[in-house]
Amino acid sequence: MIFIYFVSDLIAKTIRLKMAVVAKNFRHRLADENALLPLALMGIITGLLSGLVIQAFRFLIEWPSWIWNNGNHEAFEMLSVTSRLALPLYGALTLGLFLQFIIKNVPSMGLPHVVQRLNNNHGRLSLRPAIMQFLIGIWCLLTGQSSGREGPAIHLGAAVSSYSGQVWRLPSNSIRVLAGCGAAAAIAASFNTPIAGVIFAMEVVLLEYTLAGFIPIMLAASAGTVISRLVYGDAPAFAPQIMQQHSLLEVPAFIILGLGIGLAAALFCFIQSQGLRLHKIPLWLRFTLAGLFTGAVALYLPEVMGIGYDTVDLALQAQMGLYLLLAIGIAKLLTAAVSSGMGMPIGVIGPSLVSGACLGGALGIGINFIAPDTIANDSLYVMIGMGAMMGAVMNAPLAALTALLELTNTPDIILPGMIAIVVATLTNTQIFKQKPPHLAALHSSGKSKQLSVFEQALQRVGISSLSNSHVISCMRTIEKQQLQKILLNPPRWLVVETLGQPSVLLAGHQLIQAFNDDNEGFHSLSDDSSIDMLATPGEQLKLANLDNRSSALEAWQIMEQENVDALLISSTFDAYAPAIISIVTRQDIENFYHKPRTF
Repeated sequence: MIFIYFVSDLIAKTIRLKMAVVAKNFRHRLADENALLPLALMGIITGLLSGLVIQAFRFLIEWPSWIWNNGNHEAFEMLSVTSRLALPLYGALTLGLFLQFIIKNVPSMGLPHVVQRLNNNHGRLSLRPAIMQFLIGIWCLLTGQSSGREGPAIHLGAAVSSYSGQVWRLPSNSIRVLAGCGAAAAIAASFNTPIAGVIFAMEVVLLEYTLAGFIPIMLAASAGTVISRLVYGDAPAFAPQIMQQHSLLEVPAFIILGLGIGLAAALFCFIQSQGLRLHKIPLWLRFTLAGLFTGAVALYLPEVMGIGYDTVDLALQAQMGLYLLLAIGIAKLLTAAVSSGMGMPIGVIGPSLVSGACLGGALGIGINFIAPDTIANDSLYVMIGMGAMMGAVMNAPLAALTALLELTNTPDIILPGMIAIVVATLTNTQIFKQKPPHLAALHSSGKSKQLSVFEQALQRVGISSLSNSHVISCMRTIEKQQLQKILLNPPRWLVVETLGQPSVLLAGHQLIQAFNDDNEGFHSLSDDSSIDMLATPGEQLKLANLDNRSSALEAWQIMEQENVDALLISSTFDAYAPAIISIVTRQDIENFYHKPRTF
């Protein structure tokens, strides 16, 4: 029995050691900027995880309201007049009191939080804000706040993927990509639009297009879409009528639509940005005012409550008149802008789609009245209005265009959609100089730092892929015999350690040169003679320490903060795998940045 115990224990330790070594090698591969295959695998896994979380989020939004709205989770119009005012007011007041007096230290949430963590924290998102976003997002939508589920979903998807990478102890550069994977999976699962999810993640979240990012994000979006279709089927989020062939005579109408939507988007962004300036007002009071405003509008237009996708479906089916479409489009825009500006952690993508759909539909009716022989059906203008508003508000024209194409499955919509989206985006961002809501929120909080091109390049690669592991360490004072062994196979770097003092780095070729120049003096010493390594002529570099999971950007930042030119890269989190000890210098990082590459 004792023999069996020792044998089984030996086998178990061997397996753990082998697995640790495999995991270490896998992490090292992920540190490379072009580690497509391992990143692709991680993209699939995190896409599935994000898709599951998003479906749980949607279920907890729809199931309770489905019960009290008699089978329609968005039918807030069925509520009594008193309930339309009381429900959003009650939801906002209780949420504000809870956050200010119970939680107190309220974490940032939503898309602004994701973008900020990607820029300033290398894509590391913590679990607490995500849990808060999950619960608060559900509460806001159940109590009829003028909100959308996509903003919270992006946070949840990115957080699940990022936190998974942190649990698996992956390098920082891959964690950042995984956060983008989660955001793409969230958008894809919300609308059943995998391509739009990919483009949105690259255009809005990661703010870059790279091959190493595209492939894992595409796979994550595909995985999220698979989960969504398993639960809700393969029907798109909206079901427009078959698009009729539009006429080139309608091009001026598409330009006018883009100008009108751009003006509405600018109004949305302006109101939201002005509301952010009221941050000195107590949180509970701001939330209460936002809930009161939504409830007051809902007395006359209950369609502003909740997500509002049922209103989009009615607009697509041409079941609403001109004045009702205009009223709902403007009211939804105002209530969402006020709520977001007051600091409520809501999504603004959904409201922008609803508002754009109604305003686009109203314009379509107007043009159809003026020139009935040239206009396509109203659904075309509803869908183009949705895309134009989303593209203008979020400053994501390509994501909006791909969403239009996927939602309608009609290639003919590309030209009118492109015209309207570009005009609307230029109107909002260039003529009226408005920032997207998530960037305005970051600017208001003082967290709007943008990475330079140099910093963006460095955060794509893990430091372990740039470091040199041909390293030997020794004490400052060693015997001649020990030094001779070192010189037989000189390392690239020699780390000299002194008790109570920082380590110093010497170059291997520098040692050879020094003792070759002093050949006679060196050989005249006895084998047990002591040699002070720091007395060796040549450059001596000060060292700082860094974990091997860090990115090249983190390494550069440590070098700047500590005023050193080299870092000792090590790993202490694997109990069974040997610690990684390597060296990276400032020159290594600069060489990486300047080397030719293609993305």
